[in-house]
Amino acid sequence: LEENRINPRVNLTVDKIRLYARDRQISANWTINMEQDMRALFDVSMQAEIVNLLGQQVALDIDREIINALITANNRLNAANHRGTFNRTPPTAYTWGAKYWHENIIVKLNELSAQIYTDTNIDAGNTILANPLDVAILEDLQTFNYTGTSSADGDLGYRSATVAGGKWKILTSAVVPQGTMLMVYKPVEELKSIYFYAPYVPAVLHPYPLGYTPSLTILSRYATALVRSQGIAYLTIGA
Repeated sequence: LEENRINPRVNLTVDKIRLYARDRQISANWTINMEQDMRALFDVSMQAEIVNLLGQQVALDIDREIINALITANNRLNAANHRGTFNRTPPTAYTWGAKYWHENIIVKLNELSAQIYTDTNIDAGNTILANPLDVAILEDLQTFNYTGTSSADGDLGYRSATVAGGKWKILTSAVVPQGTMLMVYKPVEELKSIYFYAPYVPAVLHPYPLGYTPSLTILSRYATALVRSQGIAYLTIGA
């Protein structure tokens, strides 16, 4: 605008994004005898335990779908500078050991984070999603800081670890493919989002029928949409 001194003007447009709701359901069957034995021997409600298990499985399946969608979008829509590589094993000529070698991953992550900032013009990448086996590399870093607990911050590992002085928050889960460390920009404001997950219908519980073989189904409907592929990058972790 400053360079256009003749007629500075901004044209605004509103883009509509169509969302398509999809279903995800999971069911479980058991016997009345098993339910009675669990109640009599262990004082455990079979239905309550199954509801918890099915709910957790549905959440994990949705998380896996979103992570795979982000990785696929980065490969399909972003340039090669949104992808990097890092080998966990030091080169043969490197004599300082694996711990000091792992400090070099900060350089790669900084490059990907800065590339997100350059392409989105919003902010740098601030969240890393990784498999627990890949997060072990980050745990070797001098700036690694862990303040959470697995019971409070997630069923599959801590979720409040940070690295590089809090520059990146680490989300670790086994649903992230091993060998892929995903870097994303996670904003506070919805208008700056790169990916939307919209629950259309929350998880609905369908009780079992009155029969000898009880069954229970959890059904959820939701929609997803990618709006800024430039906010995604990933680092391939090699051997």
